[in-house]
Amino acid sequence: MDPSLSFVMALAALLLTVVNIVVTVVLFRRSAGQVVVEMNAALLNPARALISNDKGTWGLDLLNYDPTGVELSKIVIENPGRTAATVTKLDIRVEGAANSDSLWA
Repeated sequence: MDPSLSFVMALAALLLTVVNIVVTVVLFRRSAGQVVVEMNAALLNPARALISNDKGTWGLDLLNYDPTGVELSKIVIENPGRTAATVTKLDIRVEGAANSDSLWA
């Protein structure tokens, strides 16, 4: 076999090997558990109906509902990855409180 053809084939094999390694690493990282946490506004009115905003933005359209009630936050935890993920503790930092370092569990 011609030495230049052997060199081209070896270079192509090296390039394909590097591409294969990069693709394998990217797929490995994407298949891990990726927990996505979202906090939405919610309101529990006296009739025990829960009104929530599922748009990922803060605020409610109170023109359609009775504004009397208890303000809540609805926390949505999703795992779009293929590997399972376990959430064992949820901490919420209350900004603007008298003690800003207080954590609620």
